Amino acid sequence: MFTFIGRFFVLLVFAMSLFVFAGALAVYVNHVPWKSTNRERPGVIDRLESRIKEAGAARMAAEERYLKAFSELAQVEQQRGQRLAFYQKKLERMRTGLDEQGQPVATPVEEVKPGADGLIPLQLQGGDADVIRSRGEPLQALAILEQQLALRNEELLAEKAKVEQLQKQLADLTTQMQGNGGDVVGFIRQKEIQVEARQKALAQQEHLKPELANRFAQATIILKREAELRRRLNELGAPTTAKSAPARP
Repeated sequence: MFTFIGRFFVLLVFAMSLFVFAGALAVYVNHVPWKSTNRERPGVIDRLESRIKEAGAARMAAEERYLKAFSELAQVEQQRGQRLAFYQKKLERMRTGLDEQGQPVATPVEEVKPGADGLIPLQLQGGDADVIRSRGEPLQALAILEQQLALRNEELLAEKAKVEQLQKQLADLTTQMQGNGGDVVGFIRQKEIQVEARQKALAQQEHLKPELANRFAQATIILKREAELRRRLNELGAPTTAKSAPARP
C-alpha cells in the first residue's frame, strides 16, 4: 500500500515537473522585451515612452495653436459688432442711395476687398478705383433701380397692349383680305371673282365680234341701197314724202 502511494506521488511530482518545464519553455520562447538597451529593437516600455513623448509634443503644439486661435477669435469677436454696423450702413447706402446724414451719394454701390489676413477690412481700399461701374457709370441705389424697373415694367405693359391691339388689327385685316371661310369674302377672293368675270366678258366679246361684224356689213349694204334708191327716185322725179327709217345695226 505504501509502495503504491509512493509511486503515485513520484509520478505526480514528475508530471508537475513536466508541466512547469513546459510553462517555463513557453515563457522563454514568447519572451516579451519590456526594456531593451538596443535602440534598433526597443522594448515595449521604450516604445510606449516614445509614443508618450510624441503625444506630449503634439499636445503642446495643439495647446499653442488653440490659445493662438482663441486669442484671434477674441479679437474678431471684439470687431464683430463694428463690422456688423459698418456693413449695415453700407447695405442701407446701397438700398437707399443716402449716407448716414440722409444726403444722396454719387457712388452708393461700392466694392470692399479683403485684406492680407483674408478678412474684409473696415476701410475701403483704392477709393474710386474700386467703385463698381456698369457701362462706365456708377451703379445706382437699389431703390432707384426698383423705381426704374417699375417704370420700365409700365412701359413694357403699354407696349404689350399696343402689340395686342396691332395683332388684333392684323387679324381683322387678314380676315378682310383672306375671308373667314363663311359669310365674309376676302378681298383676294373678290379680286379672283372679278378676274374671272372679266375673262368671261372678254370671252363673250370675242364670241360676239363675228356677229357684230356681220350686222355692221348688213347695215352698210342697206345704207348703200337706200342711197341708190333715192338717186333713182330723184332721176324719175318722184317726190319723196316719207322719210326712210334709219337702218338698225
